Amino acid sequence: MRKYFLLILIILSSGFISTMKACTIFSCARGGEVFAAANEDDMTPFTKVWYNPATKDRYAFVCFGAPDMQIASAMNEHGLFFDYAAANYDLSKFALTNPYPGDIMWDILGKCKTVKEALLVLKKYDYVSKSQVLLADKEGNSILINPKGITEKKGDFQVNSNCNMINGKLSCRRPEIANEMLSGSKENNVEFLKKILDKTHHEGELNTLYSTVCDLKKGIIYVYLFHDYHTVYTINLKSELKKDTE
Repeated sequence: MRKYFLLILIILSSGFISTMKACTIFSCARGGEVFAAANEDDMTPFTKVWYNPATKDRYAFVCFGAPDMQIASAMNEHGLFFDYAAANYDLSKFALTNPYPGDIMWDILGKCKTVKEALLVLKKYDYVSKSQVLLADKEGNSILINPKGITEKKGDFQVNSNCNMINGKLSCRRPEIANEMLSGSKENNVEFLKKILDKTHHEGELNTLYSTVCDLKKGIIYVYLFHDYHTVYTINLKSELKKDTE
């Protein structure tokens, strides 16, 4: 089953993903349920999923990203999730003098169970990526991280999107749509979040390559390929990780 899913997810192309171009990412915690969801958009549809089994000092997790193993998003066995949105921060404009000696998000997912634990690491170091990342956990906490600092969630949802500012205005409505739909409803389930992904997906030269809805409490990921929200591929992370120990 896993091999079959991998073959489906690797969509035919000759290109590589360097950075996701126009992603829409959000977390929502209400009604006792906690989810994170995302549209991953780019012009070169070639994507890979892989699993990192647990070791004696690292937690296991699943990754989505490029063929060169550059991670776009991931979730660990304890329901800690992150997803990057490409951004255009000029790092030379920030006093970044204490970078983490390695890949900070990779190590956070391997060594932290919650956003609270991750903050203990993040507040010690400068974030030196041009991208903005949303980090969420199964307790319902989430934060946005970029070179400017850390923004903690206010309310029951948080949106991460990478529309550029042009003349003081966002160049697209994707974050507005996500915010409007989340604030205008009390729903929090796969079907509702899938509707938000559908409303914010891209078609054309820039396409939504795949979308995910992650149940952070249950460790289940619902995957929709190439903005087809009628066909779902389900990853039960606990079951998949167990295969690596059998």
